[in-house]
Amino acid sequence: MKLPPARDVREAALVAWEAGADAVTVDGAEGGTGWAPVAFLQHVGLSLGECLRRIGEHPSCLLVSGRMWEGARVAKCLALGANAVGLGRAALIAVDTDVEDGLVNLVECLSLELQMLTSALGKYHVGLLGLEDVWSDAGAVWSPTG
Repeated sequence: MKLPPARDVREAALVAWEAGADAVTVDGAEGGTGWAPVAFLQHVGLSLGECLRRIGEHPSCLLVSGRMWEGARVAKCLALGANAVGLGRAALIAVDTDVEDGLVNLVECLSLELQMLTSALGKYHVGLLGLEDVWSDAGAVWSPTG
């Protein structure tokens, strides 16, 4: 079940899981194709970080997508509770750049950066990332968009 970045995202996710959904996917407002009107891109929907904050602890598989350009964003989403991330526009651009190896190169780069970040945080597996690994200069939990 794919959900929009709406204010009731937690309630919608819980209903989906209770109805038997194997997984719930949330695409933050910063995701998408980029073809929406500028006002929508800048002012409509919740950021992915806010969606993850609102969902919090969850009973089943939570997938997220939206601007997965770098390993740091992937690490932050996993630390904030996502079970996995999806690649959209970045994958399309990678394939457009190099039809033969673009997608493989993107995934290998993301994987390497994620491994380095996980290790730098003193963890040995990305599944061990948690809220304690995500912070901002203000000391508050950092969102993937900030």
